Amino acid sequence: MFDLTLKVALVAGSFRGNGEAKAWQMALAGARVAISSRHQESSDAVADVISADGLKAEAIASHVSDKS
Repeated sequence: MFDLTLKVALVAGSFRGNGEAKAWQMALAGARVAISSRHQESSDAVADVISADGLKAEAIASHVSDKS
């Protein structure tokens, strides 16, 4: 594993599946993880579980294909 202490990782689409797994891996490696999806509730749920495990995670609702 690699060390991501003092780093921030933004993982788009990290509310389930591969994105969620990547977010977990980065959090376990020490990163503060930004959980991102189009739906705030989905992002909150994953961030809450990661945070409950003593890791650093925050939820951000965003739509990366929105051009505005």
